[in-house]
Amino acid sequence: IFVIISFNIHLYGSFVLFIKKYIYGIKTLIPLAMGITKYSATKFVFFNALATILWACLVGYASYSAGEYILSLSDDFKYVGLGIVLVVFLGISYLFKRIEKK
Repeated sequence: IFVIISFNIHLYGSFVLFIKKYIYGIKTLIPLAMGITKYSATKFVFFNALATILWACLVGYASYSAGEYILSLSDDFKYVGLGIVLVVFLGISYLFKRIEKK
């Protein structure tokens, strides 16, 4: 099995480094496997840095886009939030007045 893992790491090493950023739980295992198979440290650092930059750009852009979308929705629903707060406030005050009467 070690020979198969070693062969696959050397064959798909740089691809695996890019993919590992997006699969939960793999971030720790891949560097360990690459260290065991004596993958080139220079290649590892180079491809890991590129994968990290790509990951940061993709996640940053996705977060920025989602934030813009959520803010655009908040303009449509800002009075709904105020209405909910008003209903909750009136409901609590009604309960307190009802409890005081008893």
